[in-house]
Amino acid sequence: MVMLALANDSSLLSKARTSRRLGVNVLADHQTDTAIVCARRDDDKMSDVDWYFHQDLPRIPGCGVWLSCEIIQEFPGGDHTIITAEVLEVDIDSSASPCIYFKRTFRALSPVSGF
Repeated sequence: MVMLALANDSSLLSKARTSRRLGVNVLADHQTDTAIVCARRDDDKMSDVDWYFHQDLPRIPGCGVWLSCEIIQEFPGGDHTIITAEVLEVDIDSSASPCIYFKRTFRALSPVSGF
């Protein structure tokens, strides 16, 4: 399962409620420009992103992980709705490192020794 939070006023939330499905794209470290575009509150932001439909769900090429999910439950979370979803399909690019945004900066994932 996965859990995510979507803004109550987002067009994505209304689309997810209608379809009861989600395509989750976990961006890779080379996709920081895509992350910046996706973070905008513009309803037409995806017109600036290279993407396609896979199993009727949006998929961004080059992602580290792509998940096909079915929404299980929704919970109020202030100005967001918290969604739990069952993962139905996973596609992982094991050579990709995740895109990490921390303290207003994109960061690289460092390997942890001893594991």
